[in-house]
Amino acid sequence: MADGAVPARLRGLLRARALDADGSARRDGDALVLANAEGRTLHVPLAHCDGVRVRDDDIACFVAGGDAVELAPAGVAAALAARGAAHLGRAVAFPEVTRALRAY
Repeated sequence: MADGAVPARLRGLLRARALDADGSARRDGDALVLANAEGRTLHVPLAHCDGVRVRDDDIACFVAGGDAVELAPAGVAAALAARGAAHLGRAVAFPEVTRALRAY
């Protein structure tokens, strides 16, 4: 399921590259898709996220390996906060294991 893109300021370090640009963020299936103003995109699988921090004015996604990406609002703070809550729920969801254990 893809969410609509939300304008955001992208900052941080991802795959040994510094980020600091205006762009957008959206969720596409099980990935966070970051795009800059020129349309270049980065796909970050949510399974590779070690954690997500959601505050009133920004979202930080901590990626395995020590990288972190911060999304700050670019005019639509409420939409960004709602998107952060959705990412948080998706990133830390506990998988269904009860069925498999029943069969065991």
